[in-house]
Amino acid sequence: MFKPFFVLMFLLFINLFLPSILSAHESHNEVAASSITRSFSVLPNKFAELNLNFEANKKILVKFNSDVMLAWNVHSHLNGSTTEHEKGEDKRRSVEFVSPREGVFSFLWKNKTMTKAKLEVEFIAVKGIDLHSWYPKKRAN
Repeated sequence: MFKPFFVLMFLLFINLFLPSILSAHESHNEVAASSITRSFSVLPNKFAELNLNFEANKKILVKFNSDVMLAWNVHSHLNGSTTEHEKGEDKRRSVEFVSPREGVFSFLWKNKTMTKAKLEVEFIAVKGIDLHSWYPKKRAN
């Protein structure tokens, strides 16, 4: 008498609650993100670069903060040519970028001043966007 009752309750649980638990887990994985930060010392007339591998139509927010004005751009290379997608000159900024296609896109900061710049870059790693590389590879002291 008790076994059919527990079997029925188990089946009811599986049909009613398990799908919502699994879908909540899947949606959590899709939005799971982690902040990645890197600090640089950028000498006069030198640059630092963040290279990210994008799936098509993915959006990212890259933040930077410097003690001096830096020329920056978001660019990509395709078939031997370079395309600048966005650019500016700022000490600090949040750059929101949507990839127009799949591929590697680069965020570059150039120090055009005569003094060494301290630069901190932060981005949120999200599904469909992977870290390709940093330049220079060595962390700032």
